[in-house]
Amino acid sequence: MRSVGRASSYQKIHSLIRRFQRQNRFVATAHEVDLSPAESHVMIEIDAVPGIIARDLVDALSLDKATVCRLLNGLQARQLVMSGKIGNDRKKKPLRLTQEGAAIVAEFDREANELLEQFAGNLKKGEVRRLHTSCLSLADALGAAPSPLRRKDHFLRPVLRT
Repeated sequence: MRSVGRASSYQKIHSLIRRFQRQNRFVATAHEVDLSPAESHVMIEIDAVPGIIARDLVDALSLDKATVCRLLNGLQARQLVMSGKIGNDRKKKPLRLTQEGAAIVAEFDREANELLEQFAGNLKKGEVRRLHTSCLSLADALGAAPSPLRRKDHFLRPVLRT
């Protein structure tokens, strides 16, 4: 009997996570530049850690190398991300957002923070704290790499990004 209740709880959690992802997809596509959720996450991670290299993005986003490479190539072709060089090392290329890329991420931030404020505004302080703790526990259980808290982030954003 307990496993049925647990399965139901997991289904509810999964449903809530999917709702957050759909909202995030809306934020990512509500611009003149149509980006996939994966592309928007790449840009947010680059904004969070300017100079990050592709290998570290693989770990941060839990994506394979080929996918990250494809996403970066597309973002660079659209002039939203640029890469530099570290000495003579051809493999380590620090990544940064272009001015246009930074403007798009700033708009993501504004919209995502507004959505979270609306959501969290309907919860009591203790409920928000429990939600934060639960999201951290879920991310840890899934082995998600921690997302850095950026100055412009609503405090719930990094745990929802992981």
